[in-house]
Amino acid sequence: MRYNKKQRCLLAVTFVIIIFLLCSCQSSTDIKLDLEELHNENGEYLFPNTEWGMSVEEVEKSLGYDFGEPIVGSEPQPFDYRKNTEYAGAVFSPHDVNIKLLDSYADISFQFKSNELISVTLKINNGNLEKINKDIFDELTRIYGEETFRKDVDFEYNGSTIKGTDIYWENTDTQTNYIVLSSHLENSFVELVVSYIELDK
Repeated sequence: MRYNKKQRCLLAVTFVIIIFLLCSCQSSTDIKLDLEELHNENGEYLFPNTEWGMSVEEVEKSLGYDFGEPIVGSEPQPFDYRKNTEYAGAVFSPHDVNIKLLDSYADISFQFKSNELISVTLKINNGNLEKINKDIFDELTRIYGEETFRKDVDFEYNGSTIKGTDIYWENTDTQTNYIVLSSHLENSFVELVVSYIELDK
C-alpha cells in the first residue's frame, strides 16, 4: 500500500505525538541510593537529606518531590496532615519516585507522627528476593558492622499473616535510631527501614 505525501506527513506527525506521549508517561524520578549514605556526620542513622522530626513539607522541600496525599492516616477525613500536628500517624508514598538500591528498585514511603518524620521504608517485592536480601545484609554488615539484634515477627495485616525476621543495626551515639532489614520472603517482599523508633508490628 502506497501513501501520498499528505498521508506520509500525517503518519509522521502521529508517530511524533505517540513518542511524546510515551515519554510524558515515563516521568517518574529514579534515585540511586548508596547504603553508605544512611548516616550523617554524627553517626545517626537517617535517610539522605532528611532529619528526624522534619515536617511533611520540610521533607518534601529537602528531597525535591511532592508526596501527594497519605496512603494511610490515623484521622478521619477531611484532615490536613501537613498543617495539623496532632495525629497518631500518617504514611506518604510518592508513586512517581523509584529508588535504585543495589541492583533492585524499591518503593519508598515516609511515616510521620504529629507531623514529625519518624521512619523511612524502602520496599522491594520483585526479583530474586533471597539474593536481594542477602546482598543488602552483606552490604549493611560491611558498612555498619555486625547486627545489634534480630527478632522474628508474626502478625496479621489486611487479613494476611505476615512472617519474617527483623534485623537491627542500632545507633545510640546521640539518640537511639535504627537501620532495619525486614525480611518477609514467604510473603514475597523485603523492606529496608531507617527509623527513629523500634518497629512496632
